[in-house]
Amino acid sequence: AIVFFGVYFPTHLVSLCSVLSAAAFGIGFTVFHWGNLFVVTGTCFMAVLTIFQHRANIVRLIKKQEKKVDLFKLGKK
Repeated sequence: AIVFFGVYFPTHLVSLCSVLSAAAFGIGFTVFHWGNLFVVTGTCFMAVLTIFQHRANIVRLIKKQEKKVDLFKLGKK
């Protein structure tokens, strides 16, 4: 959540927040659970899968075509 909102508030790019949060999740679990190969493997698999599923968003981010989202105004008219 810290990574997500730390990136969200200055950028408002939810896809960027998701990709960076997935990377931080994988790195964090690897650092703190280094001795448990099962946990590290599973966590890194989930992080890589999340980033892989966001590949279209990553292309749009690189092209600066990704839409910004205001999470706090969703559903309000």
